[in-house]
Amino acid sequence: MIHRHSGARGPDHKLPLDVEHSDFLNFLKPSRLGILGSVQYLKRGHSVRGHQVVVYGLLGTYCAARYIALMCLTSRVKIYNRKTVMSQSDAELLERLNDVIVKARTAGANAADLVYAEGTSVTMAYRLGKPENLDRAEGIDLGLRVLVGKRQAIVSSSDCSDAALDELVERAVAMARVVPEDEFCGLADVDQLAINVPDVDECDPVEPDASVLEARARDAEAAARNVPGVTNSEGAEAGWSRSRVAVSASNGFAKVRVRSSHAISAAVLAGEGMGMERDYDWASVVHGEDLPDPAEIGRKAGENAVKRLNPRK
Repeated sequence: MIHRHSGARGPDHKLPLDVEHSDFLNFLKPSRLGILGSVQYLKRGHSVRGHQVVVYGLLGTYCAARYIALMCLTSRVKIYNRKTVMSQSDAELLERLNDVIVKARTAGANAADLVYAEGTSVTMAYRLGKPENLDRAEGIDLGLRVLVGKRQAIVSSSDCSDAALDELVERAVAMARVVPEDEFCGLADVDQLAINVPDVDECDPVEPDASVLEARARDAEAAARNVPGVTNSEGAEAGWSRSRVAVSASNGFAKVRVRSSHAISAAVLAGEGMGMERDYDWASVVHGEDLPDPAEIGRKAGENAVKRLNPRK
């Protein structure tokens, strides 16, 4: 979505491609206010005409249907755009970001920089010997800063379609032209840029499937519950995530960083009644092959909880 301040909407205003959730509440406001107002009116001993409630209800239903239809349409477009960008190679991504920088300078910016971040994560939870949930999340964010003289503006979006990026540039430059000057804003000089950036091995190219995560979580929780003294479980989780961050600027800086993470955690309770204690253990690594045995994580979580029982000074 494009985050921005918006003024009053004229009669010819068209809804943006990505609608804020607050618009949904605005759509439903006539129905909500109408029905609630009628209820309050009745509570005060007055009568209300049935058609007033019906009209407001129908209006709210229409607005809700309109919103849902619009979101169904835009969600398909956004998913397509997101998948397209996330599948690009690092070189293709930097080239795309540089195109935005060029457009910003063409539109009147003296300088500009752009930060792009994408992330994917998967988490499998196990509790009391059964799968509890499997979550997957994907997201994209893009922030553009433009400088016009000593004025700057920053805008962000999660829509990376060409049309949305063109609008992003247009609005950023327009904002930068009217904000107060900031004598300290600006990009780093070329001779201040890092040249020799170390190539750190911080990304595991292998994404584990759901069965692998399930086995990790299951083994961790089973080991924790098998520790003598453990009486209940908050569950165990196994997760994987990967993030990619790219920075491109008009001063020539252009770099991409990709990082992955594999993690296991377990939390259990020991004891009974008012004497119960809780503790946990966890591990997080870059490469899945470096993860400790899930059963070891669970065993330590159980032992940590048991050690908390009957504390003494």
